[in-house]
Amino acid sequence: MACGLTREEKTMTEKITRRKVRHPRDFGDRELFRKAFTHWIPSEKVDALYSELQGDFKKVCELSLSELKHYGLTQRDAIAFLSMLELFKRSEGEEEKPTCVTGTGYFAQSIQKAYGHKKQEHLVVWYLDVHCNVIEERVVFIGSVHRSMACPREIFHYAVKNLARYVLVAHNHPSGSVYPSSNDINVTEALEDAAKLFEMEVLDHVIVTKDNYYSFRDNGRMGCF
Repeated sequence: MACGLTREEKTMTEKITRRKVRHPRDFGDRELFRKAFTHWIPSEKVDALYSELQGDFKKVCELSLSELKHYGLTQRDAIAFLSMLELFKRSEGEEEKPTCVTGTGYFAQSIQKAYGHKKQEHLVVWYLDVHCNVIEERVVFIGSVHRSMACPREIFHYAVKNLARYVLVAHNHPSGSVYPSSNDINVTEALEDAAKLFEMEVLDHVIVTKDNYYSFRDNGRMGCF
């Protein structure tokens, strides 16, 4: 006897067929994080881990075996997860920063590649020594509904800690507009004023999106590099 689908089964099949399957690249940061970890650990622990890392995916790569086990992964799953991370690292290769930063281009492109696609605003600073060598790259601030930019105090706290002579500042615009807002302009001016108090210099402030970047210095709003 032939076995066919009922009307209800056909309707359900059509709905499933029509349902759009989303690619991970279309997920927001939090959703991507949840999808990656909920296979191994309870959802409430996933949210706790995301909050602890402040949505900074680079910190995921720094998690140790014991930390992953603390959040609920078995040793076998933790090793599998770390192995996948190592595989991705080796496939992409380590991009070395130049010994000496001599202009905005490399800095802007590096920030654009790493943060241009982010759904939240990230403020990133490169701290440089007197020879313009990179001492540290640091995410100083991640935007929220309550705040949209770090204050100079937060940026120069790490500059003093690193004994930096110069700083390069950048942040992304999730809106997709690369042009500076009035707040961006005010913050840049405040950074330049604060730098003088510490005998430091802000070499540039760059705004990035997925497809473009804007340099305050290149557009004549800061001094020569």
